[in-house]
Amino acid sequence: MKLLGILLFVIGIVVGLQFVLEPILHTATPEAPFSSNWKYVNIATMVAIVIGLIVSSLPPKKSDGSSANCSACTRNNIYCTGYFVLLLLFIWNYAQLFNESYTELAATKEVHSLIWVIIDVSVVLLSISLGKDLLRSKPSD
Repeated sequence: MKLLGILLFVIGIVVGLQFVLEPILHTATPEAPFSSNWKYVNIATMVAIVIGLIVSSLPPKKSDGSSANCSACTRNNIYCTGYFVLLLLFIWNYAQLFNESYTELAATKEVHSLIWVIIDVSVVLLSISLGKDLLRSKPSD
């Protein structure tokens, strides 16, 4: 689990850096509205969403009803719900990249961009947070 925690943490940092540095380092043109790095960052984002969804859906090991275990279940449910919402948004938004008639509308482009912002920020927050939790967990957890 610690390896997955490191992977989630690193992906969260990479997505965050790309999100912040994109407007600074890339000059948008009609031919290239965004940098080609997003192809790789989108793949990393999908990997983080799938790993986060799988890891957060696993129940905590000890189920004796203690308060610590209740907080672990609550934390897992929050992560799982967050990653599930991100999965739906990511699939919907990613599919729109291939639908040219849909992406030609100006209002649709703004909504499309806003959803990417929500996805990127949420992936950073959830992946770094879950990665830190996995790194802090005991090997028996």
